[in-house]
Amino acid sequence: MYKLIQIVLFLLIFSSTWAQSFYNIDSLEFALSNKNDSYEKMEILSELTDLLLTYDPDRALIYSQQTLEIAEINDSYEFRLRSYLQMSEIYLSKTNLKKSLEFAFKSQNLAENLDKEKEYAEALILLSRIYTELGDYEKSADLNYQALKIFEEQKDEI
Repeated sequence: MYKLIQIVLFLLIFSSTWAQSFYNIDSLEFALSNKNDSYEKMEILSELTDLLLTYDPDRALIYSQQTLEIAEINDSYEFRLRSYLQMSEIYLSKTNLKKSLEFAFKSQNLAENLDKEKEYAEALILLSRIYTELGDYEKSADLNYQALKIFEEQKDEI
């Protein structure tokens, strides 16, 4: 009986979280359709991508690609970097390691050029996860330690 109560409580909590996420997605999609400003569109598209990463990676990829297109047109390197990180994450979740690696390297290089330490460390973590999938645990561990050092210097508790 105790186990049944635990399962029911878990399902209730999970379903309310799931419903809240879908409400946010619907609200953002509605807001997106009413925006003309490129920066606001990129912000909404990027947020939608983050919300959909685990639920619907295919849709998340579409939104991230749209963000990247607008970012390239508007020379927004910050959103370009954000899109690269998101796309690497999406392709990793879809086990397309070649594409994930491509976007992880792009994000690493752009973060380095923009002097964005946190995003550089995030790219290192993505690369580490990719190398773990490829079975290169030594390279993966090395990248994790590099990222950890950056996060510690930034006093970021990720």
